[in-house]
Amino acid sequence: MEVLRSVCPYDCPDTCGLLVYAHDGKVVKVQGDHDHPFTRGTLCPKMAHYEKTVHSQRRILTPLLRNGAKGSDNFVPISWEEAIKCIKTNWNEFIRISF
Repeated sequence: MEVLRSVCPYDCPDTCGLLVYAHDGKVVKVQGDHDHPFTRGTLCPKMAHYEKTVHSQRRILTPLLRNGAKGSDNFVPISWEEAIKCIKTNWNEFIRISF
């Protein structure tokens, strides 16, 4: 088994240090890195079982665009290029009306 040092992929301000245990290229366990200067080995509940979510069959691997009313749970897959264009357009509009 290989032990790799990493940091949490979620967008939290702590950037928790991780020890990632991998076997045959697959994450099998994640634990907090006690040498991390801020979190000192602590993991939040989101990361406590990351090895299950990162390999989940339900994990979304392509961008989705809402196709219908908010809350309708109706999405269509789009390319990464289309997703980036949508994000750019939305941010530009947000900036335009905010200033």
